[in-house]
Amino acid sequence: MRRGLLLLLLALFLSSCAMTYGERHHVARGETIESIAAARGLSASEIREMNYLGPADRVSEGDTIFLPAPGDSPPLAKAAKKKIPAAPEKIAPAEKKPVKAEKPAGASPPAIVPAPPPAKQKPAEKPETAASKPSSARLLWPLAGAVVRGYGEGGGKGIDIAARGGERVKASAGGQVNYAGLPARAYGTMVILDHGGEFYTVYSNMSALIVKTGEKISAGQVLGSSGDYLHFEVRKGIGAVDPLLYLPAR
Repeated sequence: MRRGLLLLLLALFLSSCAMTYGERHHVARGETIESIAAARGLSASEIREMNYLGPADRVSEGDTIFLPAPGDSPPLAKAAKKKIPAAPEKIAPAEKKPVKAEKPAGASPPAIVPAPPPAKQKPAEKPETAASKPSSARLLWPLAGAVVRGYGEGGGKGIDIAARGGERVKASAGGQVNYAGLPARAYGTMVILDHGGEFYTVYSNMSALIVKTGEKISAGQVLGSSGDYLHFEVRKGIGAVDPLLYLPAR
């Protein structure tokens, strides 16, 4: 059960369009993205997108990639296929003629009671927008470098932080290592930290790791060393959010 949960998390982090996770595939000698796609009845572009592989990227024997489940569509696409039933036609009620009540002899008119003043209504609460700063605890910067690519640029789900190869990468908050390893060649060595409450941080394009899956981590603890930059993501549930909303301004 633990292994299945971990694989599902990895698929959600690696898929930029929320495709359903199918399976992990170990590349055999002579296999290419195109040959794997043809053998499984999949789209080569979907496989590349799920594994962050560009058109010119190639896989080699021994690489591990993730394959989408054949025939699955993104949730929004599935929802669009459902037909919305037409609203039932409203039938106007039959007009009723008022019946005059006879006034009994000697009856006095009813006393007029003033209506109570309307109760004061509370103003509607302002919905929280995606751009509003979260009220939860803030994160630590994993590196001291400048942000060289912002959230959403080029379709990215995180930010890229400049680094000199071999710099120490630190945990932005305390938690548990959900994954540590090399899930996909183009994504680089990666660490996923679970901070509880379906809140995760992702550190990728690392050159080396000193933590392992299942290990308890403290905020600021060194996870490993960087490559020439660090790709950093913040996830709430299965959705990505802008890390700069949680990181201190500098």
